[in-house]
Amino acid sequence: MLETISLQTKTWIFWPPQESVKRNIPLAFHMYPSCRCMIDSTVLRTETPPSVEQRVLMYSSYKGSHTIKYLIAVTPDGYICKISKGYGGRTTDSFITNDSGFLKLTEPGEQVLADKGFPQIKSEVHKRKATLLIPPVASNPQFTNEEVDESCNIASVRIHAERAIQRIKLSRILSPIPVHLFPHIDEIMQVCSIIANIQRPLINERWTNDSLLDSQIDD
Repeated sequence: MLETISLQTKTWIFWPPQESVKRNIPLAFHMYPSCRCMIDSTVLRTETPPSVEQRVLMYSSYKGSHTIKYLIAVTPDGYICKISKGYGGRTTDSFITNDSGFLKLTEPGEQVLADKGFPQIKSEVHKRKATLLIPPVASNPQFTNEEVDESCNIASVRIHAERAIQRIKLSRILSPIPVHLFPHIDEIMQVCSIIANIQRPLINERWTNDSLLDSQIDD
């Protein structure tokens, strides 16, 4: 049943056109009008793998357990638009981002929002004439006022990516993942993501031309 559903819905998680993303961008993203997506990695706890090689690759010292890690891209309005294949929990976010083919999807002029775990991909994003926006790292012992504001602004919109990912992880089948489901975990993640996408929108407000006009009048 899982294989059938996964096969029939394989096109339901897709990379939307840039024009479509802009047309549906929420009002909350008015500071990032060219945002194409937000990226984040998420880990799923698993039972102890049977082989030593799997245990080494999947053990996350940060989580203190064996995990499978995914890179997930979410559009500004909360639509899950890309999921990588599963990687061992010790794999770095930057490696997954490069290996998953995500960077090939970025286009000139657009913005990608991420957290502090993705600084190594900044140069690759810039090569494609796009912009990677991550919270600033303090160059001095204390953040400047500008750095604090930038961190708050990015965090205020990236929370919607975390909310979208949380919808996926509410599925009980993912906590923890039993060993016998390891061969099917990518298919399970795809179906759980589709279920998350067909729920009510995370954000109802849209950054439309009328909203832009109203904001200019208020100013």
